[in-house]
Amino acid sequence: MNKKGQETILDFTKLILNFGIVVVVAIFIVVVTISFLNTKYDLHDFQANLLLKTLISSENCLAYNDGLNTKSGIIDTSKFSNELLTQCYSNPNIGYKINLYNAENKPVYSSSSNSKLNDYIPICKSLPEYKCSIKNKYILYYENKELKKGILKAEVITVA
Repeated sequence: MNKKGQETILDFTKLILNFGIVVVVAIFIVVVTISFLNTKYDLHDFQANLLLKTLISSENCLAYNDGLNTKSGIIDTSKFSNELLTQCYSNPNIGYKINLYNAENKPVYSSSSNSKLNDYIPICKSLPEYKCSIKNKYILYYENKELKKGILKAEVITVA
């Protein structure tokens, strides 16, 4: 065999090796992409936490405003109404009920969104097409111009 034939075989071997590496990398990328696209992500907890944060942080929701600043984490009880909650946080795939309890764990205020999903909250655990959870947040609230301690309880239902 002459040198020219050996060089041709080496060039062909390098070409096959490089092509093989490219094919393996391409297959890896396709497999990872397909598995990523087929993965179903559970967003229920994220949506429930976002709802609670929005309710207690936004001036347009339940957060207390003293005229100058919005006090995040302090609830204005005069804002407890179904209409305000629906305007504040509205999503067709989420329903919720909000209850405010005082420090002795006695109910003070209650309100809910105008979602049809709220009807399913009591039986949510038995319905596989819905996800439900209860989120509690320790807060302060103004009632009759007096600052009090309490617990904000959110019962959240989403379409699974």
